[in-house]
Amino acid sequence: MDRFVSGGPAARTLRKELRAIERTAARAAEWNGGSRLLPGEMEWLLDNRYLCRREGKDAERLIRGAKRLPAGEKGPAALLYAERFLEQTNGEVTEEGLGAFLKERAFSEREYWLFVPLLKAALIGRIAASCREIDNVLASYRKTEGDSPFTAEAKAFAARSAGKLPDR
Repeated sequence: MDRFVSGGPAARTLRKELRAIERTAARAAEWNGGSRLLPGEMEWLLDNRYLCRREGKDAERLIRGAKRLPAGEKGPAALLYAERFLEQTNGEVTEEGLGAFLKERAFSEREYWLFVPLLKAALIGRIAASCREIDNVLASYRKTEGDSPFTAEAKAFAARSAGKLPDR
C-alpha cells in the first residue's frame, strides 16, 4: 500500500531554515557594520532576506495544512522532486524548464497545487545551506589569532578601518 505523509514536518523544517537565514543575515549585517568589503553572497542575503521571509512564510502556511501527500524517502515525494528539479537546473527556475519537468511526473491534483510552495521550500533549503557556509566564513573572520586562513585578511580589515592602511 502507498504511504502518505502530512506537510507538518516539512513545514517545521522550513520554519527552522527561515530562522537560520535570519540569524545569518543578522550576523552578516553586524559584520558589515564596520564599512568592510562585503562578499557577494552576504550582499545578496542582506538584499533578499525579506523575500525569503515572505515567500517562506507563505509556503510554510500552505505546506503545514497539507494532508495525505504521497511519501518519499524523507517527507512528501513532491518536495523530493522539487529538490531534484533544482539540482538538474542548478537552481534556475524558468517557466519552460518547470513545465517540461512537471510533464514528466505523475502528480496528484494536491501535489500539483502544492508544487510551487514545495519548490519555494526547496529553494529556501538551498539558501539555508549557503547560510551555513556564510556562518563558517564569519566565524573564521572573527577568529583573528592562530592559523585561520582569514586571520591576515581580518587583520587587514581592522587596520584599514582604523585608518592604518589606505582603502583599495
